[in-house]
Amino acid sequence: MILKSPLISFFFICYLSMLQDNKRYKFSKDFKLLQAQEFTNVFENKVWRYNSQICSFLIVKNDLNNPRIGFIISKKNIKQANKRNRIKRLLREYIRLNQHTLPNADLILIAKPLMAKSTNSEINQEITTFFQKLDISRLNTEKK
Repeated sequence: MILKSPLISFFFICYLSMLQDNKRYKFSKDFKLLQAQEFTNVFENKVWRYNSQICSFLIVKNDLNNPRIGFIISKKNIKQANKRNRIKRLLREYIRLNQHTLPNADLILIAKPLMAKSTNSEINQEITTFFQKLDISRLNTEKK
């Protein structure tokens, strides 16, 4: 079977690896920041911030057994709804596939205008870079 699109082949490989694991790979409400109070908590108590050309991440440790993520993708920065939705789909899929390796923290991604012009692989690379640079020991310390 030949898969022509690199994105389709990436998801196919991830799907095959999921079949070999016994872990659950769901992106339920437990993995989402839903209420304004939860977003406010991250903005006020952020322990670490990461900025790049296409997005910013804010992170604060939580006491839950799983990471939670919220997206801020404004219409002002990314005009077209299909591009905003594509970005959210990519981010949700990344979190879903890597949920067992991510730290227990609340995370907010703030999209910048350049993110709309980025390819799927560039966005995935940026998220991977963020989690590689993330210093988990800083999450255990209090905000300075």
